[in-house]
Amino acid sequence: MSIAALMEDLVRINQMDPIEPKEGCYTMRMSGFDVLCYTRSGRIYLEARLAELPEADDEQRELAMKLAEKSLPLIRAQRACISINEEDNHYWLHRRLYESGLRVDQFQETLESFAGCYLYIKEIIDEPTGGGLNPMMIP
Repeated sequence: MSIAALMEDLVRINQMDPIEPKEGCYTMRMSGFDVLCYTRSGRIYLEARLAELPEADDEQRELAMKLAEKSLPLIRAQRACISINEEDNHYWLHRRLYESGLRVDQFQETLESFAGCYLYIKEIIDEPTGGGLNPMMIP
């Protein structure tokens, strides 16, 4: 099913306002954040901006270690990944899935799990930092 058909069905089933693509990218508002959804080379991509990078290098390292420690099992289970976009200086969450054969119920389930993953990782990012880095954990 094409992304346009998936979005149309998703909007109809959930009685949402229509979502028009801008330059081939749909933006959905979910639980207080935006999910960008687009297709490329037979795959559907979901992306959401998590948070701005901390300014200090030591804070960036501490947050990276905390994210790796606390979110890795969830990211593996959800087949999502976190990246740093150096152009906008933010952490982003990504997920991709095959467009071919994807049904609207599978797409909706993926969106819901992506939102749960986002909220969990955002909570990790927003929690107060500890008492500094463990020197044994610094690469």
